[in-house]
Amino acid sequence: MAETAAQTVEQFAPLKKMIAANGDLFAAGEESGDTNFTGLVDTFLEFIEKNGIPEGFTWGDVKAVFVAKFDEVTKKYEAERPIASLPVVPNVDNYTFDEYRVRILENLNRFEDSPFTLGRICELLREPRKHYDQGDKFLRAFEKCVTVTTTNGNADKAT
Repeated sequence: MAETAAQTVEQFAPLKKMIAANGDLFAAGEESGDTNFTGLVDTFLEFIEKNGIPEGFTWGDVKAVFVAKFDEVTKKYEAERPIASLPVVPNVDNYTFDEYRVRILENLNRFEDSPFTLGRICELLREPRKHYDQGDKFLRAFEKCVTVTTTNGNADKAT
């Protein structure tokens, strides 16, 4: 049975409150005592992947979740196997972790509306290790998703 718009808004209300507070979403989730905050974020990303941006949320809200989840995922990759420790590969631009991060976030922030790669971004953030066991490969895949120019064309339609 498909969820109604009201059920969706209610389901993601805690996330909306934390986005509105403009803080670190994952730290806020931990501080609130919500033991399932990461699960809520993953459910939110899965919803977007399948249905688009939920009613009551703007592209700015979604972008805040993307940035928080991107930070969480990339820090784990970097802690496990720093990009600097990987061998130099021919025909591939070799950037530091911080250079990759800055370039990707700059590209993500230039969108006034959600990129048409919205679903792929959600997939990468929800299941980063499904296809990429190294952080540099994940970062290159993510970068491809945010260097597009086409958007979904429904800028900030929060209701």
